[in-house]
Amino acid sequence: MTKKEIEQMKSSVCIKEVVEKYVPLERKGSNYMGLCPFHEDHHPSLIVNPEKQTFHCFACGEHGDAIAFVQKMEHCSFMEAVGKLDIKRKITHPLPPLERGKVTPNAIYHGEECLMVSLSPLERGQGVCHLTTKNNFFLSSLLPYACGNSELTPAYLDFEVGQSPVNVPKEWYAMRNRVIFPIRDEAGQLIAFAARRLADGNPDEPKYINTSTAGGYKKSDHLYALNRAKEAIVREGFVFVVEGYKDAIAMHAAGLTNTVALCGTALTGGQVELLKRYTGHLCLLLDGDKPGRDAARKIALSQETAFSEIQVLYLPEGEDPDSLFRRHGREVFVALIDRCRTRPHYSEELLLSACLLYADTYYFFKGEFCLFTEVIHTILRSDNLLFEHGDYRTILSHLAEGYPEADLEMVLRGVADGLHAEYDGMVRQDVEAFRLLYPEASNYREMYLVRLLFFYTENRILKDIRKTVRALLQSSPDETGQRLEMLVHIAERRELLRHVAENLDRPGTVWG
Repeated sequence: MTKKEIEQMKSSVCIKEVVEKYVPLERKGSNYMGLCPFHEDHHPSLIVNPEKQTFHCFACGEHGDAIAFVQKMEHCSFMEAVGKLDIKRKITHPLPPLERGKVTPNAIYHGEECLMVSLSPLERGQGVCHLTTKNNFFLSSLLPYACGNSELTPAYLDFEVGQSPVNVPKEWYAMRNRVIFPIRDEAGQLIAFAARRLADGNPDEPKYINTSTAGGYKKSDHLYALNRAKEAIVREGFVFVVEGYKDAIAMHAAGLTNTVALCGTALTGGQVELLKRYTGHLCLLLDGDKPGRDAARKIALSQETAFSEIQVLYLPEGEDPDSLFRRHGREVFVALIDRCRTRPHYSEELLLSACLLYADTYYFFKGEFCLFTEVIHTILRSDNLLFEHGDYRTILSHLAEGYPEADLEMVLRGVADGLHAEYDGMVRQDVEAFRLLYPEASNYREMYLVRLLFFYTENRILKDIRKTVRALLQSSPDETGQRLEMLVHIAERRELLRHVAENLDRPGTVWG
């Protein structure tokens, strides 16, 4: 490009429109003013003169023409800025369907709303995405982010996750040097960002920083990855609901694309309405910690009327979908999730396996040493905490009545052997984890048995409450006495659930 051509282009470009792509401007007489992006400007000090086609900051001294402004904002050479300025000048209308590589995230647009192809949709050939100018600019400035797992890397690229540079415009200053998760709405429009603190970041800083609500973004009205998951949700007939951005990406990387994230531990009314458009079946897969378990219980009980089915999957202590994927790899992770979802008697199997493995184990419970099978006998005699699997119940009945494992009927021996082989390895792998959780225990078998006891009990109470709630909703308002009994039963079960949850969530207290 010759000097004459450059001068012609500079004269044909309105510097006010160029600067406004990066900085909001307000008219002041014949000029325009805004916050300077080249320093921490708290009071507008950037002056744009449309007559002279120049900009000048009276605070830091930065000045120049449209090309110089683009150079400084894009951190590029003179000729690169000329090229970028030319693209910005020419693209003033919606683009036709694009071919790969013809438009990059640095292509900028016209007016308040802009047209851009993000990396992931471009790779998928899905065409043009509507983004706001400011969000597009920030997205295009992100640096490559290494997620630390080769199996997860393609998914992170597809979700457009990146790392923000140290030097960012004032509007994004709080998100500098963080992992950035772009957030799109149900239709796929880029509406916000979530910035996560780096692993080696300042621990005194917030773990997450979200886009301000001042621009209209409200986290509780959206679900992360819904734009990608909605077709799979309809196809599969249910939706996995996880807590965080990383969990959702891990699920999608595993091929479980009918997954959305709450971006927290609460399921709001707005999110419920979004999900009901696609399915009535929720599969809650929240973190294996106290907040996650509390949230799963609350959602399962409070949203009973909103959804036809709510399934709660329990992850190992302290784990979440992202950590499980990283620890075990895609194949094992998928098998684990599938097993948890398709085996409704999973908790019963765990409890039965423990009894078969360690039927003669004594442990300290409520101030006394007890046989584990004595507790099982109490469970079997309870009206509302019964095994749903007939074979499993028969085996436990034998154990509770004092029959040694060797005297079990042959028809049940196959069941016992299968459970033994499956779960014994799991116990031995988790011995160190159990020791950390229960330092008061004398051996890991005790830890394992008591943990499973409360886990099984919690699961059965939740099922019982949900069953009673359904019956209550289906009953006639005239059946006053029966409805009152149901309400009393629900209240009693919820109180029992509270005690069980305390034992699950406060390791060590189950011993005394």
